[in-house]
Amino acid sequence: MLNHIQSLFLTVGPLSVILQIVLCVHVYRTGRPFWWIWLIMMGSLLGCLLYLFLEVLPDARRNNSRMMRLNRALHEKNEELEAALAKVNLLSGLLPICAGCKQIRDDKGYWIQVESYIQKHSEVTFTHGMCPKCIEKYYPDLEGEKT
Repeated sequence: MLNHIQSLFLTVGPLSVILQIVLCVHVYRTGRPFWWIWLIMMGSLLGCLLYLFLEVLPDARRNNSRMMRLNRALHEKNEELEAALAKVNLLSGLLPICAGCKQIRDDKGYWIQVESYIQKHSEVTFTHGMCPKCIEKYYPDLEGEKT
């Protein structure tokens, strides 16, 4: 019986000291009052249990509920981003365009105007104007006016 108690003490003793050191470091790092260190060191196992049940576990529960709130908010943002991404029509790849009239060949082989093709494959709306060179070329009598 005495050997059993001695072996238990040899096993629990170092573990208790390690637990005390870990909890004291926790007190210091989390900014808790320093009297917890005194209680942990003087009260040994009882001080450790009090600190765990009164400080560490409630903190863990609060952090868990905070993590759940943050996770839910992140999930909502992801859904918003996925919805926004679904709305975006992306033009990519090679686009066959006529070198002369600048019409584009669509997937079915039909030639259509650039504006029509881009409006069909995106959310772009075109407005028309004329650059200075085209005004000179098509409306030479409107010199000096630019639109």
